[in-house]
Amino acid sequence: EQVACALAEIAGVDELTKERIDILKFVREYYKKYNFFPILNAVCKNVHQPKNCINEKFMDPLTAWKLAGLPQPGEDIINIVEYGQTPT
Repeated sequence: EQVACALAEIAGVDELTKERIDILKFVREYYKKYNFFPILNAVCKNVHQPKNCINEKFMDPLTAWKLAGLPQPGEDIINIVEYGQTPT
């Protein structure tokens, strides 16, 4: 959690509330288990928050990705998350 707080400060994210920490923990555990970022609605459902909790709490999924301490995503993932584009 201390690393996440430091990364949040660098990223310009306000305080890491319990809700935000819950999201980061779920994302981190999911990634460890499946080696992939979870579907956003699944994150929110599993941490018992509104379906758009990632956008409400972090502005964008890539910020949550970084704060969860996950490895740098590839270009394919960035395109999907930022632009809704699938690889061609």
